[in-house]
Amino acid sequence: MFMTPCPYVPPYEWNADFPHLLQRVKVVNHRQGKLKLRDRLLISAEMVGSIAGIPVIAEQINAADHSNPLRRLAAKNAGIHVDAILPQTS
Repeated sequence: MFMTPCPYVPPYEWNADFPHLLQRVKVVNHRQGKLKLRDRLLISAEMVGSIAGIPVIAEQINAADHSNPLRRLAAKNAGIHVDAILPQTS
């Protein structure tokens, strides 16, 4: 039994699992070196967490989240919407 709220799991008319298909595309792109820097950073949860967990860095990240110019920069370069609610680092 599938433990996911996604509607694209069997039984499905075409028996296609789109979320896993998209994950597979990302894996292939990663192996072929086709991922952008932002994608490589965003999927590196352990690395991002270890850096963001440093108190001085966490304070700077939280301050940047409230800076309009930095939010616009993040939107342009990382694809993070300007109005997205971001979690506070601790």
